[in-house]
Parts: sequence; structure tokens; C-alpha cells
Amino acid sequence: MRREPYTLDARSADDVYRDAIRLARYYLPEWSLLWPDPATAEGESYFDPTDPGLVLLKLLSRLHASLATQLNRAPDKHFLAFLSFFGMDLRAPRPAKVVLTFTLAEGNEPVLIAERTQVGAAADPELLFETTGELLALPAELEAACTLLPAADAWIDRGDVLREDVLSEADDVEPQLQPFEHALYLGSEALFKHRIALKELRVRLEGINLFQVFFARWSDGAGRELRPRFGVEPDVAVDEPNEADSPYSPPDCSDTEGDAERYAVLEASFVDFFQASPAEVKGISSFWIAVRPAETVGVRAADAEILPQIFSISVTASSQRQKAEAAYANNTPVDLMMGGRPFGDTPAVEDAFYLASEEVFSRAGATVTLEVQAETITPSPSVQLAWEYWTDAGWQPLRTVQDGTNALTQGGTVTFTCPAMDPVSIHGLESRWVRARIAAGGYGSPGQVSVIPPQADALNEWLDKYVADKSAALTDLRTKNINFGVYLPPAYTPPYISSLWLSYELIGRPDTTIAHNAFDVVEMPLGIVAPYRPELEPASSYSFGFSPASFLRHVLGRTMSLFIVLDEDAPSRGVEQQIEDELVWEGWDGTAFRPLTVTDRTDGFTTSGLVEIQIPTWITESTRFDKTLVWLRLSAPQREPRWLPRIKRVVPNAVVAENALLWKNDVLGSGTAAPGLVLEFPRKPILDGEVVEVREQVTGQAGAAPGELYAWRRWEKVTTFAFSKADDRHYMLDSTTGELSFGDGIRGMAPPLGENDIRAASYSSGGGARGNLPAGQLAVLEQAITGVESVTNVLAAKGGMDADDLDTLRRLGPKRLKAMDRAMSAEDFATLALASSPSVGRATAYATGERLIVAIVPREDTEEPMPTSFLIEEVEAYLHARAFFAVADAITVVEPEYVTIDVEVGASLDPGANETDVRARMISRLKDFFKPLGGEKQPAGWDFRATVTCNMVARGLQGIPRVARIHDVAISRRDPIQRAVVTMADRQLPAAGALRLEVRRGG
Repeated sequence: MRREPYTLDARSADDVYRDAIRLARYYLPEWSLLWPDPATAEGESYFDPTDPGLVLLKLLSRLHASLATQLNRAPDKHFLAFLSFFGMDLRAPRPAKVVLTFTLAEGNEPVLIAERTQVGAAADPELLFETTGELLALPAELEAACTLLPAADAWIDRGDVLREDVLSEADDVEPQLQPFEHALYLGSEALFKHRIALKELRVRLEGINLFQVFFARWSDGAGRELRPRFGVEPDVAVDEPNEADSPYSPPDCSDTEGDAERYAVLEASFVDFFQASPAEVKGISSFWIAVRPAETVGVRAADAEILPQIFSISVTASSQRQKAEAAYANNTPVDLMMGGRPFGDTPAVEDAFYLASEEVFSRAGATVTLEVQAETITPSPSVQLAWEYWTDAGWQPLRTVQDGTNALTQGGTVTFTCPAMDPVSIHGLESRWVRARIAAGGYGSPGQVSVIPPQADALNEWLDKYVADKSAALTDLRTKNINFGVYLPPAYTPPYISSLWLSYELIGRPDTTIAHNAFDVVEMPLGIVAPYRPELEPASSYSFGFSPASFLRHVLGRTMSLFIVLDEDAPSRGVEQQIEDELVWEGWDGTAFRPLTVTDRTDGFTTSGLVEIQIPTWITESTRFDKTLVWLRLSAPQREPRWLPRIKRVVPNAVVAENALLWKNDVLGSGTAAPGLVLEFPRKPILDGEVVEVREQVTGQAGAAPGELYAWRRWEKVTTFAFSKADDRHYMLDSTTGELSFGDGIRGMAPPLGENDIRAASYSSGGGARGNLPAGQLAVLEQAITGVESVTNVLAAKGGMDADDLDTLRRLGPKRLKAMDRAMSAEDFATLALASSPSVGRATAYATGERLIVAIVPREDTEEPMPTSFLIEEVEAYLHARAFFAVADAITVVEPEYVTIDVEVGASLDPGANETDVRARMISRLKDFFKPLGGEKQPAGWDFRATVTCNMVARGLQGIPRVARIHDVAISRRDPIQRAVVTMADRQLPAAGALRLEVRRGG
């Protein structure tokens, strides 16, 4: 197959001349002072044949173009030799890297996991990984994880991040946002205990900012919903607070007039309220009602000025009319519903009318009303009733009676303030009793004889025809003390009650006021009550809770390693935020959260990686989210207080491992002093970083110890002997075959004569794409470790790459040659990023502010490949070592940003084609088409800053089975909306979004 021509330098003679002119203007401004303006076409390529300097530049540019043309035409063999001459050789394979997490046996103390501990794959025991560092596995039992979102006045229970198994589809479920509880509890047995439904319960609040939305949801102690009716008394009208940046509009009282006013009084009334059983709030048993804001209203620190403050709370309980439990006229029951006489038919002094009601007469302090329907007695008799109630000290007078019935001689009401009554059993009914006793007078008289002393008129009236001498008879009657007796029949008008109803109205203040905000339940003192308190922490945060028993015993004073697994599909942050803002780890010291010393290997929480936290001895347990644990907190950056990384898993006791086995002091062979010695490593392929030593005679040499005859000396690897001198201790290594070559004594020293005097002091073998194992495959400890129950890899092993092939060298060699292992321009940094590791498939570099940003794409055949923290660290280290010192510290390596492109397709299908199947094929084709490193229809892939057009996408969709014709294609970028042509920015790459297929019939 004919190869594409190499391009070591694509510039023409004119291009080189223009570059020279620009440099001359910069370095020799006095020479170029009279030249035309460089912004014009004439000034850009200005030439004056009378100027010898310009003539010389023109000649050099043509010479450069001639040489470049010849180099670009070099045969393949010569071209590769040319690259090798300049050290552009095939790169060694790369080992896959992975984070291993160790689980300790229950109740175990800390266990030391030594460096180079080997872990094998369950499916391939010969495929081994070794830990790259020492790990002290701690019994840190992670029991809770929660997300605090103050700006949303909510939190999330992140128990899903605590699992230690590999990621699965369950991890894609979005955790549920849980709004914080904000409630004001009012407790009082007297006010809220009602076995019979009330006519009305009215709660009156006095204060400021009493917007109805803050008091929208009411419930009783059992959690039953109460439906309020509001009445307001407006104070001075003010403008409603403006919170444009708030996700919640503060007061929205659209159903009530005057909603823009700052209320001084708010009344909520409830009908048919009843509550028979007590409940507990903060361990206090009472009868409660609770009020909460509307569900759409948040309580945030930013809304502090509009939150309610209550100066006074009063409650009015108005009962329904109800029957008395019992009524007696002395000892005779009275049916008040059917009608009856409260004092019987023949009322007498000390007769009493008894009424019993536990529900009404237990309301000490209430205004009790007896609503009486009675027959009117005319004229009203002269009678005095004594209204009394029972206590353990006997019957006591009611002192605030207002009798509107004129002693039950007419319909009306009897009201009194209910005193504290004691229950008593009367006629077998234990209840609270009130009575009306006839203290004086009455309602008539019984039958009786009226005694009349002798009088002349009586004699004249009664005895006139019987007595002749009336005067003598009168004297005789008086002398003998004889009187006349007249019998008078009974004359009663007793009261009659056709019905009697009891009711009461109790006005009082709650005994207990409790504010519940988030997880804090606080009993409020008397005075000003601020019922709703926002979360005081301004920034969003994660909180991770550990079991206090094991943590405080084994973890304090040590370094804890956590593996943080991030959601790679989460939207990436802006580069400036990644650079300037840092998330803060904190621990609780018993009073406040304090910063912790942390080594972050997640590249600012942009990739999954390790976080090593030094746990100070001052950390202690605290209560958060209703759990008493040892809490570590990860807070959002100060400049972006609402941003948090999307964490999928947090696993303690993690360490990096790689698919590389370390070997030490392997003897490779013996020196012969002959030129061109070739030896071979026993294990291969060989990874970068080997140390080759030769045992040499040192007697008499400077620095040799007294009596020392021989010593091992390290030799240096080179890619070519072309620049080696006769005494240079150089060797060449083919990493794939393990072949080790030495010089011939002219170009590179030949190892001296000896026996077993050439060794690999240390080297690693392994690597390659074979080590890219899925998650959960590394689970076999090659050697059991006491106290370790299991080991696994939560994420897949990545980064394993085979050694470069010649095509890779042909493609990358010219760029590396131009950079010459040093970076001065943005293009050089992109080239060196590609050269840093075979795992880098694409790179770009650009300046933003005072930072130099290098974005890289890993060499993965996936839709949206993202670099691991290992690869980012590797590339950063490589670039720092090759950058000018003034910019080395300004280099930041970041992941790419994928821009989702939605596609609309109008197409005609073959007869009988299934639209669902065609749609699925189109989606698959689009995903393959937008792969950044290339797919079937776009082999070259996509560069940063690429432009995507409708025609390009249409060509990519050609050839899909059962599609007869594609009529049109439209594309759009979601945010910001951009249609027809979508252009990527500095670190952006296109990615497949949603597909809308419109099938056209008959086309």
C-alpha cells in the first residue's frame, strides 16, 4: 500500500521568508523602522532587492525550502533512520494502572500492605498487578455519606457511595433531593387536646414578615393535614423583597389581598379540629400543631431579611355546641334534649340542677357558655340561684357567672370562666360537675293552711248569719286564742328547659414552642421567635461519617487513603475554576470544622483518583444529619459555593497498582571487552525505568574506598550510538524483544571482560493493552495477608499500551523532531503531550490568562474518552521537565470538554423497514462517527476546535441498511443554541447527542 508522503516541514519559501521578516521586526526594530506596516500584505512579506539583509533572508528561505522538499521525499528506511538519529525511537509499552481497594476483616486492627504486593486477575492468574506504594489499611468504617445543598435548602442521602463493589447500572440512578424540614411546633394540652371536633381553632401570630407562604402547611401531632383559612391585619406596606437570583420567590400570596404587605398579624383558623392522643416532639409529650412553609419555598441564608419573626402567639379554641354528659334535678335524671324541669315539679330551696361534662368543664380558664332554651315564666318569680362547681374541698361558688336566663325563667345564655375542677362521681358517673342551687326564693309554694286571727270583718263575712253578738264572739275567740285556718292549694311555676347546649372558648398561649430546622430541634424561649433558621454554611458540601469506635481508636494521627470515583458524564467545569478554586477537606474538632492536610490525586476532582488525608489527633465525633459519627467534610470552592463534583463511590484503603512486575539484580551476562556485545533480558517486554549496571575495576580511581577492587556502575540508555564517545557508558534497548546492545569502543564503551558482571539492578516487565481489565477482575492476592478479607478494583484498569509501531513513529516523529524535546510554543506543548505517553491520542495547548492549558484525550476506542488522574499527572510531569522555567509552573493538563450535538434527520426508508431498528442504527453510527480518535466513517477522528457541518454528518450517515435516501440533516448544539454549523472552542470536541428521525413516505 502506498504511504502518504512525510511532511517534516510543510512551509514554503514564502512562508519561511515571512517568518524571518516577523522575527527581524521583533529583534531588530531599528532595521525595520522604515518598512511598511506589518498589518498590510506588503508589510507582511516586504522585500527590497537593494537591502543585502533582505536578500540574504530571501536566499536562506529558498535554501530551507529546497532542503525540506528533499527531506519530505526521503524513502521510508532513510526517514526512519533520520528520526532514530535524532533520538525519535519507538516508545516502550506502558503498564495499565488501577486503584486497588482492600477490605479488612471485621474487628481487625490496621494492616500494613507492603509495596509491590501482587494481585492477580481472577480470569487470568498470570496477569499480575503490583502496588506502587505502601498502604496502611485502617479499620475506618464509612457508615454515612450526605450532601448538603444550602442554596437549595436541601440535602441528599448518599448512602449509594458507601458500597465497595464495582460500578453498575444502579449507580446511574440520580440520588433524590430531600428538602430540609422547617417546622414550628406549638404544644399545649389545654389548647390542642379536643376529643370532640372544635367549631374553630384560631392561631394568631404577631410579628414581621408573616407572609402566608411561610405558614402554608399545617398539621396536628399525628401528622394529619390541617387546612387553614387566613385572616390578616396589615401593617405598613412595603415593597416585596427582590431575590432575583433565588430559586424560590419569597412570598406568593396570590389568593390573598395585600400580598405585597409586611404583615403585622396573621391569623390561621381551622374548623372541625380534634386531637385525642398526645405525641412526642424532642422527647416532650404533649398535644401539638405544626406549621411549615409552602413546599416551593426554601429557607436560605440569602433570604434572612424576609424570614418571619414572631413576637406573640395566641390560640383561641372555640368548641361546637355539645350535650352535657348527664343532667340531674336533685336525684332525678333530666333529658335536656327532650325537655325537662331542672328543679323538678315542686322546686324548693336547696334543690339543685346538676350538669356533667368532662370535655367542657375541664377547660380551666375558658369562657363556658350554657345556651338554654326555656319556657318564659311571667311574672318572673323572686328566686336566687347559686352556681357552683365541685373540687376536692367540696362545692365552691362560680364567681364570674353572667346569667342571661334570669334564673332559668327564660331562654338565654349562662356564661362563666371555667375554674380548675376536680372530677367526682355523682349518681355513678365520674366527671366534672357544675350545679345551679336554689339559694333563696323559689318558683311558687306547696299546698298549705293559712291562719287568720279573729277579726270583725272575718266574722261579718264568715259567721254573720250564725252569730248574733259579734262583738262578744270576737272577744271570746281572742280570749281563748282561737284563730281561723284556711287551706291554700299548691302554687308552682317551675322552670322548663327544652334544650341546653354547652360550649367554650379558650384563649391562651402554647406551653411549649419548638423550632425544627434541618436536623436541629430546638425549644424556643419566650419572647421573639424566629421559627425558620437557614443552614448557616454558605457552601455546598459532602459529609462522610465514620464509625467513632474504630476511627478514634485506630485512625487518629495516621494517613487515611480514600478512592474517590467521579461521574465522568458530569458536565466539566471551566478551566479557570479548576485552576483557581480548590475544594476544602475539613474535620470537626469539637467546636468547629478545621482544614485538613490532604494530598489530592484527582486533579482537582476532575478525574477519579486517590485522596490521602492526614487525620489529626484533635478530630472528634459530632452529630450531623441526625447521626453521631466522626464526620469529614468536603466543601465547595469559595468562588463557586454551589459546585460539587459528582461522586459515585468513596472507598477507604486504596492504593495504586500497575501491570508491571519489578525485578532486581537479575544477572544478564558477562562482559567480553569485544565490540557490539548483545545480551537479552530474561523477562519482557521491558518498561521504561530500567537500571543497568556493569561491575568494573575501581582500584586507584578517584572516589574508590580503600581496598575496594570492583564496584557496580550504572550505564545510561541512548536511542543511538551516533553521538556516543569511546568512553561513554551507553547502551541501547529494544523494549519489546528485551535485546540489550553495547557500543563498539568507538561509539560507546564496550563492557570490560568479566564474569556475570552485567546486571539489571532493577527493571519492570509487563505492560501492554492486555492489562486493561474491567472493574472487579483483580481479586486474587498472590500471597495471603493476615487481616485482609478481600481486594478488588472498583474501576477498570486503564492506560495499558503496547510498544509503538512504525506507523506511530512515522506520524509523530516529525512533530517531535520539530519540538526537539523542548517546548516554547503552544504547538510544542501539544506535541510533547503526545510524546509523553503512548496513552495520549490527541492533545492541544492554548493560553488563558496567565495559565497554559494542555487538554489531552486518552487513546481509547470509546465515545467520550476521559484521561485518568495517573495520565494527567504523567503528562504534567513530562511537560514541566521540558518547559522554560518561567512557564513550567503555569502548565495545567485538563480533560477535554465534549459538546453534545443533536441531529435531526429526514429520510426515506426501504419498503418494510422497521423505523425503530433504523433509528437504533443511526444512533450507533452517530456515536461511532463522533468518536474523537476516529471511527468507520470518520477515520481521522476530530481535532480540538473542529467545525461540524450538516454535510459532514450527512456523509457519516450514508450507507445505513434499509435507508433508501437521506433528504436533509440539521444539527444543533444544546447550550448555547447553535445550529447548522457548530464550532468547537479551545478544548472542545463534538459528541453525539439526541437523534430525531422524521420518516418521509413515498420518497
